[in-house]
Amino acid sequence: MRYGILSDIHANLEAVQAVMHLLQTLKIERLVVAGDTVGYGTNPVECVALMDGAGAIQLKGNHEEGLLTGDFSRFVPEAAETLRWTTTRIPPEMKARIDTWQDEFSCEDFVACHGSPQDRLHYYIRGQRSAEPIFD
Repeated sequence: MRYGILSDIHANLEAVQAVMHLLQTLKIERLVVAGDTVGYGTNPVECVALMDGAGAIQLKGNHEEGLLTGDFSRFVPEAAETLRWTTTRIPPEMKARIDTWQDEFSCEDFVACHGSPQDRLHYYIRGQRSAEPIFD
């Protein structure tokens, strides 16, 4: 199966539309979004709907977790501010849908998650050294 894997869309509708156009030319059979469809950008509803419409497997990232829990304590101030704004835009039924997203997707060829399998919410891979423990 040919997968397209996206992450960190951050409610940037124009960018994700361009990427979706490219993915159509690549004949992707299955789309996986590894978290953070929302946050920062001004089109969270449209981005979630676009990925839903594409039949994407959507995973929770730290921005979805913040949206669902209302806990912004681990976010930089700018991210917390945009998440507060996002919570006023996401309709309850969409928020309920986001709450059903899984933390991880695995298949025969790979595992996808946000962050890392050890800490999907707060782990940042900043180079080879920080990536090595994931493969142990």
